Amino acid sequence: GRGIFATEPIPKGTLVIDWGNGSTAFFKAGQHWREFVVSLPRETACNVIEWSWVQNIPPEGENDDDVRIGRTIFVAFDESNLLNSADWDDVEANLRCGRPPEREGVERGPCGFHYYAARDIAEGEELLIDYREFVDLDPTGFGWDQD
Repeated sequence: GRGIFATEPIPKGTLVIDWGNGSTAFFKAGQHWREFVVSLPRETACNVIEWSWVQNIPPEGENDDDVRIGRTIFVAFDESNLLNSADWDDVEANLRCGRPPEREGVERGPCGFHYYAARDIAEGEELLIDYREFVDLDPTGFGWDQD
């Protein structure tokens, strides 16, 4: 199996994963992603397909002009591609997407590129996310719904 495990205790609210750090490629057009994948050796292409996801990135403000805003295909090239989803045996994700609330009763920030510890995480515990927080399963818009 694969996974990422805490090598030391991680306090609640700690930034753990930063997909805005330059280790994540992105594609705005499905055709560009497909061309990239088929240009790779077969085994590498299979890995890249596993490490890819579609996410709808919300703007962080009305003047946010980040090219990644909107529906975007991402590929993680760092250890974060080894994160597993907490969608089995009633296990909850211990990492959450979006800035933690500043106080109780306030919602998290938008799910973009940052994952924070949702609770205190013990040394040796597997780091788990919830893929449903960010993955966009609607294939329309990238040409995947057409032949």
